[in-house]
Formats: sequence, C-alpha cells, structure tokens
Amino acid sequence: MKRATDRICRRALASLLPILGALAACPNGAPQLVLVAHPEHVAADGSTFSVAAVAMNEDGSPGNGTVRFEADFGRFDFSEASALVELANGRATVDFGCDAREDPRCVGPRPIRASWNGASATLQVVFVEAHAPIPDAGLEEPDAGPEDAGADGDAGFDGGTVGEPSLLVETARSAIYLGIADSTTISSLLLGADGAPMAGQPLRMTTTLGRLAAQAGGAGSRELEATTDERGRAEAVLVEDGSEGSARITVEALAGLTASAEVEIAALGELSYVETLCAGEPCDILGVRGSGWNERAEAVFRLVDSRGRPAAGVVVGFRIPDSPRGLTTAPSAPTDSEGEASAALVAGDGTGAFRVAATLAPAQSPTYSDTLAVTLVRPASQGMWFGCRPLNLPVLEWGSPAQQVECTVKVLDRLNNLVPHGPRVCFADEVGIAHACVEVDPYRFGGDNSKQGSATFTFELAGFSSLSNDVEPLGPDPTQLPLARSAEPFVAEGSRVRNPRDGLATLIAWVEGGEEYFQDANGNGAYDSGELFVDQSEPFVDNDDDGTRGAFEWFVDSDSDGEWDGPNGLWDGDATVWAETRILLTGDPMLATSRLEPADFGSVTKGASRTLQAHLTDRNLNRPAAEGLALSATHTATKGAIDFRHPSILDAYGFGLERLLVDAATGSACSPSSERCVWRTLFYDWSEGVIGSLRIDGAPETDTSPPQQDLVTLRAARGSQVLLLQATGVIE
Repeated sequence: MKRATDRICRRALASLLPILGALAACPNGAPQLVLVAHPEHVAADGSTFSVAAVAMNEDGSPGNGTVRFEADFGRFDFSEASALVELANGRATVDFGCDAREDPRCVGPRPIRASWNGASATLQVVFVEAHAPIPDAGLEEPDAGPEDAGADGDAGFDGGTVGEPSLLVETARSAIYLGIADSTTISSLLLGADGAPMAGQPLRMTTTLGRLAAQAGGAGSRELEATTDERGRAEAVLVEDGSEGSARITVEALAGLTASAEVEIAALGELSYVETLCAGEPCDILGVRGSGWNERAEAVFRLVDSRGRPAAGVVVGFRIPDSPRGLTTAPSAPTDSEGEASAALVAGDGTGAFRVAATLAPAQSPTYSDTLAVTLVRPASQGMWFGCRPLNLPVLEWGSPAQQVECTVKVLDRLNNLVPHGPRVCFADEVGIAHACVEVDPYRFGGDNSKQGSATFTFELAGFSSLSNDVEPLGPDPTQLPLARSAEPFVAEGSRVRNPRDGLATLIAWVEGGEEYFQDANGNGAYDSGELFVDQSEPFVDNDDDGTRGAFEWFVDSDSDGEWDGPNGLWDGDATVWAETRILLTGDPMLATSRLEPADFGSVTKGASRTLQAHLTDRNLNRPAAEGLALSATHTATKGAIDFRHPSILDAYGFGLERLLVDAATGSACSPSSERCVWRTLFYDWSEGVIGSLRIDGAPETDTSPPQQDLVTLRAARGSQVLLLQATGVIE
C-alpha cells in the first residue's frame, strides 16, 4: 500500500512538468516561482508529504540555484524549520510533516513559503486531525502492478503522465466563513500535451456546497459553465450559501479530464482585540504628527472560527468614533494566517482619548480596542515644574555636616500632560555643584508610571564650602504687581552689607526639543498670531535674582551663537524650555541679629495676655534651618504662664518669594487677555527670621498676690551652640 501511495505522489508531482512548460510559454521578464503540495490535505500526525517548487528565469528557461523553503510550524525532512534545496531542471522537492501532538499549530490551513532569486510563493496546506477522513486528492490510486514491483528504473516521476493534457485547480483560500457573504476565487489551468495553454476550451464546474458564480456578487448555483482564456485559465467565485461543511469543487475538461479542490465553509467565532503596537512594541499612547514619537501604531484584532482556529482572509472593517483631530486608520484589512488584522493608525495634530471599532459587517456590533490616546509629547515652557528639598540648608558654619539635596523636575506638554517619552533634563546652579544631566522617567506600558515625566537628581553641599553670591539689598517697590515689595532688610558687617538674598542659591533645569507654551484659542493645534504665548530666554543662572542675565552669569547657548538671547517676542516651536528654583543656605542664629520683640513687654494685668514675636536669624537675617535646632521657652515669675507657638516645620525661605508669569507689556499677572507673557522672580515681604510667637498669660483675676518681675527666655541650641534671647516685664 505504501508503494502505491508513493506512486500517487510521484504522479502528482509529475504534473509540475506542464506547469514548467506553461511558465516557459509566458515569460514576463522577472523570475517566477510556483509552489505545489500533494496532497493538500494532510493528517496532522507527523506523516510526511512532498512540497515542490518550480522556478523559471526571466527568459523562460528553467531556474537554477537554491530554493529556500520555510514554515513557522512542523519540520522539513523530519528535523528543520527551513530547508535549502538545489534546483534540478527548474524543480526542487522536499518532504514536510507536522504532528499536532507536538505542535498545536498543526491544525487547519497553514502556510508554507518558498523564495528564490527575488521571487517568492506561499501555499496553504490543510492539516486535519489524525483520525479524521482525508479528502480525496483527486488522483486515482494505481494498481500495484509489475511497474511498481521494485526500484528498478524508478528514479523519479512517473513518466506515464508526461506528454498528456493536464488540468490544475487551485483556490485562493482554503476556507470561507458563514454570515458575512464570504467568497473565494477558484482558478483552473488547462494545458495541452506539449505544456502549452489551451484557450477557448469549455469547462464544467460543480460544487457540493455553496454556489459558483462567474464573478463576485453574482447569484451563482451549484454548476457553472466557463471557457478558458488565451492563457488556458478560467475562474469562478465560490460563495457561501449558509451551509457549513466542506465544499468539493470539481472541474471537468475535454473527455473525462477532471481535477478538484476543496474549500471548508465554516462558522465564525469571536472577533477579539489583541493589543496595540508602536514600532513592534505594546503601547497605548501615540504622539501627535511631527512629534517624532509613536506617530504610527497598529491596533491588532484576532478572528477565529467556531472551533477556535484562526480565520484567515476575512476582511475586517475599522473606524474610530469620536476621533481626535487628524487621526486616521485604514478602513479595512484582511486577516492573516493567524487570523489577525491590524488597523493602521496615523496620528494627526489633535489630542485626546479614543477607541478603535472593528466589525465584520456593517450591521454587526463592533469589537472595541482598549482606550488609547494621542498626546502632544513635546515639553512646554509653562508646565515645567522644578523644586528641591530641603529648601533651607545649614551649611554656612565651619564644621557643618554635608547636606544632601534632592531636586525633582516634572516635564509637561502644552496641555499639562506628563510627557510619555524620556527626554534628557540637565541641571546647573549658582554654587557650581549641581551640573548634571539625567533621563526623564518614560511612560511604561502596563508598568509603574508613578514617576512618569519626572527626573530626580541628588547632590551634596559641604559645610562652608559652597557660598552663594553677595548681592545688593532690594529697595521697596510699591508699584510692583501683583503685590508691592517692601525694602529688603540688611545689616552691616565691616565693609560688607548682609541681606537675606545673600543666602539664596539659584538652580535651573532645562530640556531641549520643547516648545514655548501657547493658548490654542481656536483649537486648531497650531499657534496663530495674537494667541497668548510664553516667551522664554535661553536658560541662565540668575545669581542676583533680577530676571536678566548679568555679564558673568552662566547660560546655555542653545543656538551656539556665543551670546545669550533673551525673550525674542516671537513664539518658538522648537526651543530649549527651562525652569528655575532656589535653595537657602543658612548658618546658626546670631545674637546680634536675633531678638524677642518687644524686649520689654510691660505689665500683664490679671486675666490678660501679651504676645512676643521671636526673631531668630543667621548672619544674613535668614531664619535658621530646622535640622538639629532645639527651641524652648521659660519664664521666672511663679504666676502667670507662657505658651511658645512656633512652626513644627521650618523648611522654608522665611520671606515672600514667587516665580510668576507676568504680562510682558503691563507687568501684571498673566491673564487670558495677555498676548505675550514672561517669567519673573518676585519678592514681597521679609519676616526677618520670625519663627513663631510667645504668649504671656497674666495671673487669674482671683489672684491676690503682689506683682512679680518676669524674665522670659527663648533658648535655641544646635549642638554645642546655644543662643538665649530674653525679654522682661511684670506679671500683675
């Protein structure tokens, strides 16, 4: 029986000779490759079958060289997932098999591929369960007669078929599906004994299931008459008619010459969403057109039949309800051999959330993707946030321990969304220690995004080793908007004038490849003249806090022209955007600049109270840092009481300081009616080291004892350094 089966396969492969002749008769100026398997329905139990390739050169002569066979499943010649086979007289043959017990993909229609000399071909082979009946291959099993009795002279194809007319039938798809008016093309090729196409020959086509029509959209019936064209070809369309099963299409030509093929007509199963990919990686955020990040994506859907097998060749329609402006997708795509179809997404200039709807027919309910979004991506000048902790650092005394400072920047786009990609942010500072660049934490699909769009940099300040610049005290500015500024306090120390801003140190953070913020008033996604925008200079370290770069202040030369460029009055769509913050360097509180106020609080009558302000300042009139500072208050009178109220957290500047967007024309706070706004650092009032208050309560009204002198003492200690501030009065 095995020898008889082998003979059937040899006879089938011998039919490739007419194909070779047909290709030779129709050269098209390019290499051609045809792929054939016999049988095309195979048991998925590891049984092997032959796959043959026919190659033809540009001039129609038989091809030579090597054919590469490939498959994503099974094995060629029992061991390999690919095979290289030398062509002989334009033909190459290899054995292939697949066992579903070892590889679950060996079920249903599966593709085998071949390539040679720039040409390629793909063939669908149908694998059936190991014990299921295999459809008739359309070839009669010969008798095991004397010609098969041994191997003598049987070196290749059965010569009995060479020189005879031949008829080949192939289907564009191995399966079609119910409920969607699905169809596939049936192609017939009739060749004469010399291998030349036979034109004008009548063919009779029949099917056991479905309908045959002359063209797509035709009514069709179980039988169809056709005539071969000048290439010896005739085509028909098999349309499903609501019946499930295996359709056997038989084509009859000449006297008794027949060939057949089978198409499975199956019921569809579920259409499901799989994932969205950007450059081959899972994603759910796209960048707007021109952002250079995730501007294209593919939303992948999978279709299976009622038995859970991939449904190939089915057209899936796509649409995007409530689409962000300019976002497009292809209207449809066919499913591949894995049953997958992808909606190709291309972002426009609009932003927002959306879902892709996939359908098999207009009347069916859609399957939706997960929620996706288009975002701006580019960092903007308005929303960039920068801050450091702690703010107040005790480093101005000899022997002060080094202090760790952690600075964090958050990079946002024009719509205040954290940027999803990971741009590089750089830092610089007034005291020359925080120069560094780090990567912003990117958005991670399915991961922890609690730090998305932010970057953190830690640096160390050694005690008394890093001093900020000495600056002149600010005078009063009653016209400053939005709030007036009072005069900055100062104290003379020899030839030097000390004031609170002497302890301030400026730090900056910047990102390249951003844009100046603008208010998109008309919603067209682009800046238009007259719309509000934030005009920024090149980044610089503002040592003296005046908002303008001085001759010796460090700056970032973004355009490499050797000069610092201030705000240019124009909206810049490609800019280095930046932000600044400040830390306060302080020392131990000084007796000469600290006090209780008033120092003489007078008499406190029975049932009444008085309040003292506690001013605790270092040499620059700044409030000392909280770290290591112990505060307590006592009084000497044996009656009455004191209540020392001080902030539990002293990590602050101790004076009014704000970085604010102001109208470039008026200096008032930036508002929707402004056209151009700029950043300003504004100072308001000065607390001169106020750390809290001491309330002195008098004796109760029922007290009959004589008045007592009272000495109130505030004790401030850091390590071995102790400062005592005192005030006097009388408790009635």
